[in-house]
Amino acid sequence: MLRYMCRTPPEARQRRNPSLLLATGIALLACGLPITAHAQSRVTGDVVDGETGLPIGEAYVVLQGARMTSAASSSDGGFTLTGMGPGIHTLRVRHLAYREVQQDIEVAGAGRVTRVRVELLPRALALEPIVVEVDARPTMGPLASVYDRVDHMRLLGQGRFFERDRLEEWNISRLSEVIRTLPGVRVNRGQISLDPTCRGAPRYFLDGAPLRLGNETIDDWVQAYNVEIVEVYRRVSEIPGEFGGPEAQCGVIAIWTRRGP
Repeated sequence: MLRYMCRTPPEARQRRNPSLLLATGIALLACGLPITAHAQSRVTGDVVDGETGLPIGEAYVVLQGARMTSAASSSDGGFTLTGMGPGIHTLRVRHLAYREVQQDIEVAGAGRVTRVRVELLPRALALEPIVVEVDARPTMGPLASVYDRVDHMRLLGQGRFFERDRLEEWNISRLSEVIRTLPGVRVNRGQISLDPTCRGAPRYFLDGAPLRLGNETIDDWVQAYNVEIVEVYRRVSEIPGEFGGPEAQCGVIAIWTRRGP
């Protein structure tokens, strides 16, 4: 809403009437106040929030006519523009958080000051979406060292590994069925054979501790959805030193649960 009124001196009231102009988007009150005859024209005003009426600082105010003049509103919303001549000028007010407004106003000549009130309406800012990427791998504690070893073994091309995201994707509860997916691996009622040429069973580790299964299977001890990562080493030459030993001749399966050691 734009209100534009101009008060004249008493002796001129018979010759000129106040004018009223309405426009959507801002409220603007323009008044001519007497000043000395030789003073230049001035436009002063306030920029406020159109919903709350609170002042808006750091709004960019531009007045364009035969020449352009500009100013920024102060913390109390006030601003002053000088150096323009009388006549019709275009007033434009911008602020990042508000809709820009633009309106033609008539600047009074010598002896008068034009005062305006600009009301800005808030606008919703279209911001780029924020993408947050979370690395699911632990960066501290025993599992961090596990992932460090896995990365190193992958660089060497040794071992096979099943991480949490793949286990969740497959949605398989029996860990033996996960390991069965490796070429050449045999599984018989939960009993795993990593190397058909080796008559013994692989050596198992659970959260870093040796695990002796006896007549049990790994499925009796842990389910796949509780697992963080599984390391499988099928050849003696690729088994890391911490898993080696005489009992590892038929390979190693090291299982790390989400709770860790």
